[in-house]
Amino acid sequence: MTSRRVPADEVFVVRFWREQDDSQGTFRWRAQVRSVTGRDHHVADSVEATFALIKARLEKASVPERRGTEDE
Repeated sequence: MTSRRVPADEVFVVRFWREQDDSQGTFRWRAQVRSVTGRDHHVADSVEATFALIKARLEKASVPERRGTEDE
């Protein structure tokens, strides 16, 4: 019988904080994105950049894996 691998879920921990922009005296959002399944992390300088990182990670995970041999 051939077993099929179920793709793992992508799990992220996102931490947002506000940081003062020294050049203008205004505050901006920053975020740390941690991939629990991939064990990597990134810091983004905006909300848009945060979700772009997550989108890129999900798109990378959705590419089918190519393996040389099949599990039996």
